[in-house]
Amino acid sequence: MFIAYQNKKAVASVLLFRTANTLGVHQMGVIPECRGQGIAQQLMGFVIDFARLQGLKYIDLQASSMGRSLYQKLGFKQYYSIYFL
Repeated sequence: MFIAYQNKKAVASVLLFRTANTLGVHQMGVIPECRGQGIAQQLMGFVIDFARLQGLKYIDLQASSMGRSLYQKLGFKQYYSIYFL
């Protein structure tokens, strides 16, 4: 798990799960009053760098409609959609 702080206050977090050569990104979130400041993009940049330093080949994630454009901007491609009942 990585946590982003702003003025000593936790404002964003991401939960990571590693399997073999893949890093799974889960539960990425930024508190509402800090959205739109680029915090999620910085945090994901850190996650990507971390995966590279660990020698991992893949990063996978499930994106909400709110986060989809950020992940696309960072180079992620959509391979499938998941629907819940």
